[in-house]
Amino acid sequence: VTGLIKTQAETDITSEQLTVGTITFQNSNTVPSGNVISQDPAAGLLVDKGTAVNLVISVGLPQVIVPSVIGLIQADAEAAIITAELQVGNITTQNSDTVQSGHVISQNPISGSTVAKGTLVDIVVSLGTVLVSVPNVVGLQQTAAQNAILAAQLTVGNITNQNSSTIPAGQVISQNPISGASVTKGSQVDFAVSTGPAGPALQTILVNPTSSIIITGDTQTFSATGILTNNTSQNLNSQVIWKSSDSSIAAINSS
Repeated sequence: VTGLIKTQAETDITSEQLTVGTITFQNSNTVPSGNVISQDPAAGLLVDKGTAVNLVISVGLPQVIVPSVIGLIQADAEAAIITAELQVGNITTQNSDTVQSGHVISQNPISGSTVAKGTLVDIVVSLGTVLVSVPNVVGLQQTAAQNAILAAQLTVGNITNQNSSTIPAGQVISQNPISGASVTKGSQVDFAVSTGPAGPALQTILVNPTSSIIITGDTQTFSATGILTNNTSQNLNSQVIWKSSDSSIAAINSS
């Protein structure tokens, strides 16, 4: 009756005017669960009528506990599965904002499950955070540049101002990272905004009169004129601080 299912084995034994003896159960790597692994006496022996035939019935493959491999790097996860007398099943990949690239996000069956030895354990391995492409915002107005950055699932970083003789005021001159770069979602994009051409710089300040002796009680009027790099002048009276060493002696006015 070896190899037969338990009920069929019992039927065959009793039909031969024998009796079913002790039945024990045992794991087997080769005999399906519920089938007879072995019998005693062995088949073909001559025995007295009514002799008991003992059976060993398979309960299938040995059971093992599925280890936890979540968070392990892929190679370590595969080694842990094999060590537990299981097999590595399907390996798929998936982006994750929380699990580092190359580490296991999830597994099936879950850890702690009791399964037959040799069962397949599937794992999902992280590809890391989703990468997005940096948009080109050079030449855009500041508001449009900010909107384009946010639409690309990035964040607006540092915004600086810079003179430019070629880019109109209010438009973006440069950006970092450059357009087309692949970066993690949520990365900052810095950019510089044009304030237009630089104006002429102050070169010299002329004060008139250059020196003066003021009699006590008198008032002296001074004026300040700035000479710019484009050879034009600018009245600086309102931008110059006028002081007397002793305000009780003389008053200073600007004109």
